[in-house]
Amino acid sequence: MKGKAEPVAAWRLLDAARSPRAAKRRATNLFVGRDPQLRLLQDAFQRAVGEHTCQLVTVLGTAGIGKTRLAEEFAATISDALVLTGRCLSYGQGATYWPLRQAVLGAVGLTGEEPADAAEAAFTAVLRNDPDAANIVNRLLILAGFNREAVPEDVPWAVRLFLELLAAQWPVLLEVDDLHWAESGLLEVLEHVADWSRDSPIMLLGLARPEFYDSRPAWGGGKLNATAVLLSPLDDAATVSLVDKHDLPEAIKRRIVDTSGGNPLFAEQLVAMLADEGHVALASGVATWTGGPAEDVRWAMPPTVSALLAARIESDMVTIIACR
Repeated sequence: MKGKAEPVAAWRLLDAARSPRAAKRRATNLFVGRDPQLRLLQDAFQRAVGEHTCQLVTVLGTAGIGKTRLAEEFAATISDALVLTGRCLSYGQGATYWPLRQAVLGAVGLTGEEPADAAEAAFTAVLRNDPDAANIVNRLLILAGFNREAVPEDVPWAVRLFLELLAAQWPVLLEVDDLHWAESGLLEVLEHVADWSRDSPIMLLGLARPEFYDSRPAWGGGKLNATAVLLSPLDDAATVSLVDKHDLPEAIKRRIVDTSGGNPLFAEQLVAMLADEGHVALASGVATWTGGPAEDVRWAMPPTVSALLAARIESDMVTIIACR
């Protein structure tokens, strides 16, 4: 490495998982202030089930505003449905269809580490006697990374038929997170499913930041089966109820409410920062004040959620380096 006299060991990141340490320190937010938006998602799902149609729903909101939390709550309220999830990546080659890879693997209980013949058998079992089974399975194997060929142009067709066959057994919810990082190939697949799926209860749920429409201004435009849901910051009453679960001095709660600006993740991370600094103890997602008189506490509160997360990551890295 530049500037280093001796070689420096390097590691390649293979996967990401929440560590027990991080899970223990993380305060878990209540679901508050989003009941109208939750009903909109539930109504769209009921239309998909009742009318056997494909519904395309896009949830828009800034980072940390609660898009994923809303999707989690929604998924928990639906029963007798197959829930498939995928997340768009902001980095790496070959990431165009990554969310679909996660979804199709999850649909048949695979991880992607299995032999190709096991994956082929799993996909074939779902497709059963479909006349196009061989072609669909071949494209799904390519999409899931078992076949190193280039992804063919007719992959939208294969994904649509696969989802329709799944939906013949139970309603399907396909959730794609971080849609603002999606490449055009993925968006074309989703639009193809929304436009051409027939007689199948399928709901496509995309979670994106508002800038998504800067690159895709016509997304969902003109579709009778498309809905957009905008998440605004929580009002003071909802933010107060979010913080009230913690055993904190009122002055500290008020400062969290004022600083977070109605952003649930910001409020959660402010509590976690207090834990980092030894002012509170976290147990089962609830913070208990241990820091003495609140008026004696001096915080250097970052002005934005991004700055706060960066500060906490830097603090964690210093801790890791000190422990090595």
